[in-house]
Amino acid sequence: MIVTGAIFKNCQPGTDPKWLMTVTVQGSFRHRAAPIIAHVGSVEVEYIMINPGGTEFFGLLGMIPQSGDVLSVGYLGEKQQPTTVAFSPSAVV
Repeated sequence: MIVTGAIFKNCQPGTDPKWLMTVTVQGSFRHRAAPIIAHVGSVEVEYIMINPGGTEFFGLLGMIPQSGDVLSVGYLGEKQQPTTVAFSPSAVV
């Protein structure tokens, strides 16, 4: 699994109020029986979906991470690995 970047976006009006933000993570991801799990700091990325080409995944955040929180990813049952992606409120789209 390789992570090359991420885009954080605020949820649009009308979205379920449980979700505050989305994240789209770019890189290389294999489709396998064990799902991808991810966190930005202590905030869990939920409802992760990998695109058909395995070049990105999308997920929902129920809390806004702290500035500098690092994205960590892995497969269920394996240790999550920190990436070079850190959350920055100024980069939110």
